[in-house]
Amino acid sequence: SVGLVLLLWGEISVQSGWGIVSGLGAALTYAFYIVISQKYQKNINPWSVSTYVMGTAALALYFFHGPFPDGLLEITPSQFVLIAAMAIFSTILPLTLVLASLQKLSSSRVSLLSLFEPITAVIAASLIFREKLQPLQWLGVVLVLGALAYKSVNSTGEVSK
Repeated sequence: SVGLVLLLWGEISVQSGWGIVSGLGAALTYAFYIVISQKYQKNINPWSVSTYVMGTAALALYFFHGPFPDGLLEITPSQFVLIAAMAIFSTILPLTLVLASLQKLSSSRVSLLSLFEPITAVIAASLIFREKLQPLQWLGVVLVLGALAYKSVNSTGEVSK
């Protein structure tokens, strides 16, 4: 937990208590979803589940934000390519891989593997957007990776499968 706090260190501004409630609600819902998915989606194609999840999310966003948010029709082709790449590599592919891993690993192992997500996000922001990581953020990366390495070795010293 300390590693994640340090990893995501920076200026944080909360404009509304509703944002905190929504964020915590999303985290709890996702945790519940991972645990339930382990049991009920064991023999279902992860691409099918991912399609239903993304389709449902798209409908929810459509009804929440309306059919045409401001600026949607002004997107340039290069912006569309970037948005599509983000959708594929930051949402669709990771969700599908998580769902596929739930068929082979326990939900607790999958949750641990999900800790690579914030590490990847911070490093990608550093490389792509040239954001400079602070020493505390690098310490967070090291702590999270250390915790993952520690958890992947069982009490007998053998690397777990």
